[in-house]
Amino acid sequence: MKTPRDILLARHAGAAPELDAIRERLVAGMARDSDPRGVGSFVEFLISLRWHVAAMSALWLLAAALGGEPAGVPDGPVASSAATLPPSAYIFALREYELEFEEVDNPGPDTAPPPVPHASIRPRHHEDCENIV
Repeated sequence: MKTPRDILLARHAGAAPELDAIRERLVAGMARDSDPRGVGSFVEFLISLRWHVAAMSALWLLAAALGGEPAGVPDGPVASSAATLPPSAYIFALREYELEFEEVDNPGPDTAPPPVPHASIRPRHHEDCENIV
């Protein structure tokens, strides 16, 4: 009995010379059109990326334009008052923050937590508990 492979090979045996001829023409065309240095394929690759690069460049420019701050405009009343403060004010504020953090880390005797009452905890005794066994 013939296998399906044998049946297909017998049916299409006449197509083999035609397929060989097509293959030879394609290989000859590829050898003739190929660039021995490979520069053509690299240039084609770069040209294929041009729209992608242009779109990404436009997005980066848009992000830079929207994300930047204006150069001459201060950022509200905080920025304008901060610009007029002397350097000693910064040192004074920093020292105040340090003192606050020290109070949080090392609380004094005035800030000690209240003592926890020691209540005696006894189990409840119920009348019906004795009957349950």
